[in-house]
Amino acid sequence: MGAYFKAGQQNAELRREVEAARAQAISAQALADENRRLKALLGIVEPARKPVATAHLIGSTAESTRRFAVIDAGFADGVRAGQPVRAASGLIGRVIEAGPRTARVLLITDPDNVVPVRRASDGLSAFVQGASDGRIDIRLINMGVNPIKAGDVFVTSGSGGLYPPGIPVAVATSAHRDGATGHLAADPADHVYVVVEQAFSPQARADLERLIEDGAKTAVDVP
Repeated sequence: MGAYFKAGQQNAELRREVEAARAQAISAQALADENRRLKALLGIVEPARKPVATAHLIGSTAESTRRFAVIDAGFADGVRAGQPVRAASGLIGRVIEAGPRTARVLLITDPDNVVPVRRASDGLSAFVQGASDGRIDIRLINMGVNPIKAGDVFVTSGSGGLYPPGIPVAVATSAHRDGATGHLAADPADHVYVVVEQAFSPQARADLERLIEDGAKTAVDVP
């Protein structure tokens, strides 16, 4: 009888060891997956443009007409309003407000976010704007015969100086009279890490810095 109970205890201990080993293997795999995602993300940032910060995307709205996300990097990390935010597969949006350790991002699916883009295949100019329901509209700048087809990929054009050129933004799904409806190249729900970058052009960076300075002076002058 004693040998029976001893064997049962050994089996229970063996099962616990197997479960612990399995949990450890799962954790190691999860860590490896996270590392691969992070390496993929950092790989999309050109060496000439050092990122401001790498952050976790810790929350986003998906059930309202306004579309925001929160990242765990703030002005203590160099993050400022107006800076572009991107993920491994494409553009996420731009910072609109920065606290000490977190920042709020206006997603490209928000109706107030307009992104100049071009078709990757031939440079056709357009802009992307949120449609308030999670979709995005791709609007042509030069009206006429609509050449957009389902599957066309649109990337940032660099116009306006805020977003660096060449970042994937949208893929057209169905054409309409003055453009197309599309889906995101980078869905915030599918990404853990994002990169915050400086505004693309020196003038855009200077404008952002001037706005920050003016805001600080206004805050000091208010009695």
